[in-house]
Amino acid sequence: MRAFAEAWPDAEFVQEVLAQLPWYHQLALLDKLPDPETRRWYAAKAI
Repeated sequence: MRAFAEAWPDAEFVQEVLAQLPWYHQLALLDKLPDPETRRWYAAKAI
């Protein structure tokens, strides 16, 4: 949970975008993508 909070500090983005993705997808983004902007792009495209 700490890594999640550090990776996604913007609460608005979490509510709008990440809330639409399953937990497994969110973990995959955290584990496989080191760059925050790349993670945001993939999360937005996944929904």
